Amino acid sequence: MQVLTVQGMLRNLTNRLETCDRGDHRGREEQLHKWTNYMRNWLMYVCAGSFVANWEAIMDGTYRGELLKSSYHRYTIEILKKAMRLYVYPAISDIHITAYTILDDLMTKFCNAVVEWDGENTADNIKKAYVEQIPERVKAAYLKERTGDEIFDLYLRFRMVSDYIADMTDGYALDLYQKLNGYTL
Repeated sequence: MQVLTVQGMLRNLTNRLETCDRGDHRGREEQLHKWTNYMRNWLMYVCAGSFVANWEAIMDGTYRGELLKSSYHRYTIEILKKAMRLYVYPAISDIHITAYTILDDLMTKFCNAVVEWDGENTADNIKKAYVEQIPERVKAAYLKERTGDEIFDLYLRFRMVSDYIADMTDGYALDLYQKLNGYTL
């Protein structure tokens, strides 16, 4: 009976996630949230049953266990751990890798573009195009702070780039990355 319940819970999650493509992170996340709500309700039900079953020991102060561990559904926590390892961590890992790739690419391109820029247009048209992407207010802040010290001003330009990129929403960073890499026109 207990094994069937464990299999049923895992099958429920698997069935929900199979309704979405592997790359559909939003859809998979939505299904995972629905399953999590289902499990939360189930766990509340199990805890309530365990509370009732252990009422006397709880009330006289002799109950020392955990409500879930003293129920016949104590393996539910193991199910949740397994589900996290199977479905959540890989998706999070994929998202982290994608985010790193996007940020690394943007930082590299924009930092390379501002190395020689110091408020004047550069001779390189590609680098000029990248610098033109940076909002005027961000460039104006740099121009106000620059000191004439070549190394410190380079640091300020790199900080200008990091401020610009840090201020981006996830969606904007993705759109800009795709645009700069020719994925969208």
